[in-house]
Amino acid sequence: MELLKTRRTELIAVPQPVLIVCEDAKSSVFYLSKKIKSLGLHYAEVLVDGNSGSAPLSVVDYAIQRKAENKKEAKKKKQKPYGKIFCVMDVDDHPNLKAAIN
Repeated sequence: MELLKTRRTELIAVPQPVLIVCEDAKSSVFYLSKKIKSLGLHYAEVLVDGNSGSAPLSVVDYAIQRKAENKKEAKKKKQKPYGKIFCVMDVDDHPNLKAAIN
């Protein structure tokens, strides 16, 4: 009788989805979507959203709102919530940039 060797397997953590919130719905979304595709980031859900408005504080507020919505939805559907959320914005002379960073 020959015994089969058992193969040691390693568990790989499935990455959590990522949300990238942009201040515009055109160039940043286009650039980031192309970059994600070129890097082959298909193993995780990466959503690029440009519906936040152009002011830095509105980008952050929108990201906070999406995080709360996603948390509820993920719990209801028994899925993973966003693991990371990134806010992408120009750092021109916006009066509320400092508040957005804080």
